[in-house]
Amino acid sequence: MPNKVGRTPELIFKEFEEDIHTRYSHQLAEKIKEAILLLEAHEHESEKQQAIWEWALASLITRDSPSERKRLKGRFGPLATREDGSQLPDPAIFTDEALAYYAERAAKTSNPIHRARYCDFLWEKRRNYNFARSAVDAYLECLPIYLANGWYHEVADAISRSMELALSVNDGKRITKVREHLLQAMDRLSAIGDHPALRYCLDLIDTLLVMKKGTTDLDFQKALDVCRKGVSFYASQNGGFMYHLARDFEERQALLWQMLRNKEETDNARARVGELYEKEAELKGAGSNMLAAIFLQEAAQHYANIGRSDKVEKLKAKVRHRWEAAADGGEFKRIETTVKLPTKQIDEYIQDIISQGINKALLIVSLDLNLVPDIERCRKVATEQKQEFPLLGLVPRSTLRGARRVAFASTPEEIDEANTLAQYSIDLGLGQIYLGRVFEMMRQDGGFTTDSLVSYMSSSPFFDEDKLGVIRVGIERYFVADYVSAVHILVPQLEDVLRRIIGKLGISTTSLAPDGLTREKPLNEVLNTPELKSLLGDRVWFYFKYVLDHQLGENLRNDVAHGLITKDRCTRQLTETVLHLFLRLTPYKVRNQTPAT
Repeated sequence: MPNKVGRTPELIFKEFEEDIHTRYSHQLAEKIKEAILLLEAHEHESEKQQAIWEWALASLITRDSPSERKRLKGRFGPLATREDGSQLPDPAIFTDEALAYYAERAAKTSNPIHRARYCDFLWEKRRNYNFARSAVDAYLECLPIYLANGWYHEVADAISRSMELALSVNDGKRITKVREHLLQAMDRLSAIGDHPALRYCLDLIDTLLVMKKGTTDLDFQKALDVCRKGVSFYASQNGGFMYHLARDFEERQALLWQMLRNKEETDNARARVGELYEKEAELKGAGSNMLAAIFLQEAAQHYANIGRSDKVEKLKAKVRHRWEAAADGGEFKRIETTVKLPTKQIDEYIQDIISQGINKALLIVSLDLNLVPDIERCRKVATEQKQEFPLLGLVPRSTLRGARRVAFASTPEEIDEANTLAQYSIDLGLGQIYLGRVFEMMRQDGGFTTDSLVSYMSSSPFFDEDKLGVIRVGIERYFVADYVSAVHILVPQLEDVLRRIIGKLGISTTSLAPDGLTREKPLNEVLNTPELKSLLGDRVWFYFKYVLDHQLGENLRNDVAHGLITKDRCTRQLTETVLHLFLRLTPYKVRNQTPAT
C-alpha cells in the first residue's frame, strides 16, 4: 500500500519502532497519523485500530515535575482540553483492549523509549508492580540514548520518574540502581560544566534529596561539589549572570547541609542566597534603579524569612534610595488613554436627581450601585483578558505607591488577583468621574453645602453630635479644596464610625492585647467582622476594604495613620470617594439595636 512518495504503513511503523532521535512524543504521533490515513484508505481496520492506539499514547503529554504529578494525580495528561471539556486524545480510546495491546508491545519492542512509555502508562492504569519495575528498567536503559542526543532534560526526567516508581513499589534493588545512575549522570553533566547541562544537575539533586534510604554522606558531599560549581558558573559572565540559577544551587546546598545535620553551613548557604540577590541588584542597578530596588527588596524578604533582621534593616535604606532614584530618573512612565463618557445623558440624570431636593439627592447617591465597582465583574474581565492575552497571567506584577513597592505578585493566583484589582482601579476611577460630576452640579445648584451634608448625615444613628463635630471640619476643608486636611480628618473618623456599627451589631469593639490591656479593634478586624460584611453585602463591603484597608487598593487608613500618604494623592476625587463611603452608611437605621437598611 505505497502512497505517492512510496511510503507504506509497514515502513512508517518500522521507522517508528527504531526511532531514537525524535525528541518529542507528539512528533511521533504526527508520523503515526500518516499510517492511520493509509490504513483507513485500504480498510485495514485491525491495523488501523492499533495505529490509533499508538497515536493516542504518543499524543499524551508527560508531566515532568513530581509536584505536578502529585497535584494532577498522574504522569500522563491530555494534549488539549476543549471548551466543552472534551479531551484530545479522547480517554475512551484507552479501552481494556488497548491496554492489552500496550502490554504486548512492551514485551516485544526493543526500543527502550517506547517500552518506558508503555510500561509507565500501564502502571498508572493497572497498578501492577511488574509494570512499574519494567518502566524503571526501561527509563534507565534510555539514559545512554538521551546523553548521546544531548537531551539533558530527558536524562533528569527519566531518573526522577524511575526513582519515584522504585520508591512507590519499595523495590530496594532498583532504588539502589537508580541512585547509581543518578550519581553517574550528575558526574557527567557536571563535567560538561556548561549551560544547560549543569542546570539539570538541580533536578538530579532534588531526586537525591527525596530518597528516604540508600543515600550516604558521600553522595551529599558530591552533590555539594556540584552546587558550588553551579553557583560559581551561573554567577559569572560565562554563565550569563543567571543569578536565579545560582540561587537555586545555593538553596540546594542549604538542603544538603541540613541532611548532613550541619546547622552552621546550612545557615551560611541560606545567607549566601540573600547575597546573590544583592549582587544581582548591583548588576541590574547599573541600568535601572527600579530593577535594583526590586532585587534589593527580594533580598530583604529573604533575610527576613531566615531571621536575619540585621540585614533587613541595612537594606531598607538602600531600597528607598533606589526607588527614589528611579522616580527622579524618569523610569516611571504615565500611560494615558481617553475615555468618552455620555455627558449629556449623565447631566440629564443628575439634574433629575437634584430636582427632588438635596436630601433625596444624597439618598439616591448613597444607594446608587453604579458608583460602587463590582469586584466580580472585574474578575470576569480579568479572566477574559487573560484568555485573549495569555502573557497577562504569566508576567509578575509590582504595585507601586509613590516610590514604594507595596506588593509583588509572582504566583499565578497572585497575578490573577493583581490583574483583577487593576481592573477594579479603572472602574473606581470611572465612578469617581461620575461622582465628581454629581457633586459639582449639586454645588452649582446651591443645595450641596457643608450644612446640608452634615444635616443629612445627622439623621443616621451612627453619627453622634460629637462625631459630627469632627466630621464637619473635614467636610469644610473639602469645600475649600484643602484635600490634604480633609482626607486626614475624615479617614480616621470613618474608621470609628465603622467600629460603632459593629457595636450596634452586638459585636465587641475592643480586644484584649497581649499586655492585658483593652484596646479598640483595628480597622482590619472591624472590616473582617462577618456581621458587618453581611450587613453591607459583598460588593459594598469590598468597596470599603479596597479604599481603606487593601494593600493593592488605596489602603487609606494605613497610609494616613502611618504618615505615608503624599500630598499629590490627596485629590478632590479621593476625598469625594471618602465622602461617598460616609454616605453609603447613612441609609441604615437601628431597629431593636440592630442596624438594617
